[in-house]
Amino acid sequence: MAGERLFATIVSPLEARFGLIENANPPPPQGQTKDLKKLLIRLKAEGKQTIVVLLSEDPTPPALRTTPLAEWQGRRQPPDGD
Repeated sequence: MAGERLFATIVSPLEARFGLIENANPPPPQGQTKDLKKLLIRLKAEGKQTIVVLLSEDPTPPALRTTPLAEWQGRRQPPDGD
């Protein structure tokens, strides 16, 4: 996999941004990985949100239309309260 790239694009919410944590190793005695970084998503709003991220080998992703989970066909309905 050396030299291969994977591009990540936030599709939704529009105001979300990627963040990066340098040196994201867990504390010892857990194993340490040189130059380990953690990619995270920063959100402006609080509460329930749907986050859509496209992972692609293409740096120019296609335009996408997202469908809310509640509209997916064949989706099991959550129990009351969710």
